[in-house]
Order: sequence, then C-alpha cells, then structure tokens
Amino acid sequence: MTDFHGVFPYLVSPVDPSGQIRTEVLGRLCDDLIKAGVHGLTPLGSTGEFAYLGQAQRTSVVQTTIEAAKGRVPVIAASDSIPLSKVTLMRLAPCTTWILVRMTPLSRITTHA
Repeated sequence: MTDFHGVFPYLVSPVDPSGQIRTEVLGRLCDDLIKAGVHGLTPLGSTGEFAYLGQAQRTSVVQTTIEAAKGRVPVIAASDSIPLSKVTLMRLAPCTTWILVRMTPLSRITTHA
C-alpha cells in the first residue's frame, strides 16, 4: 500500500480552442511537478474546469496523467459519478498505482424564506 503524505497538487486541464485536451502540455506539467518533488498528482481535482469537461476529456486527462507519472508517484483522480457503476475511468491503466475518489460538495446553496 502506498504511503500517502506530502504534496498532491490539483492539476489544471489544458484545453485547446477546439475542446481537445492538450496532452503534451499536461504531460510536461506532470513531469515538471514530479521533478520538483511532489508526492502525488490529482487530475480532475477542484481547479474549476472539471465540471465543464465531457467524459472523453476527463478520460484523456486521467490517462495522460497516469502515463506521465510512470509509476513514480500515486495518481488520485476525482469523479462526480454516482453510482460508481457509471465511473468509466476505472478501466484505465491497470498496472499503475492510482485511486478514484468522488468529490463531495463542500457546501450547498440554500434559500431561506
């Protein structure tokens, strides 16, 4: 089991004007962060764009991050899917250390009469 400690930065998801994930930019970002000493990577964290990415884009982000990590650090990917049967990211990279977590909203918007 991996010892989770240290810095796990949320990654931005670079997208080109046509909506394609810029995998080469994301791969370089991951490599630079690992070389700088981070202890893990967290694609699809809470950097904002996650909610606007489609399933194909999310899959591309996670797959690119896993490939760029090359097993050097754990990858913790987020998902907003319930039930877990809808989470398709779990089919990725079976030989790599990574975890899929569901992001829970920190607060709810309510109206008071």
